[in-house]
Amino acid sequence: MFTLRFFKDPFENGALSNTVVCAKSYQNYTRPDGSHEVVLFESMVQVDGVAYNVSKDEKDFQHCYVENSEGKTIDHIKHTSHGVALAAS
Repeated sequence: MFTLRFFKDPFENGALSNTVVCAKSYQNYTRPDGSHEVVLFESMVQVDGVAYNVSKDEKDFQHCYVENSEGKTIDHIKHTSHGVALAAS
């Protein structure tokens, strides 16, 4: 089980917005422009899931932190300015 915490950058008036959801599995799709589509599934064999967008666009979330069942953050999904982020070697 995963807990995904989606956050928006603070609005001009200082208001904050976030969404917390749980999923049995998730898939992170990175688009060529550096934005992401995070799809959440209720089971390991489910085909259709619920999608959340992570990008620098104001209408989307700007950050997503993924926690495992022990509450440890295992992933930080955010917009990358140059497209697909590559792991350091």
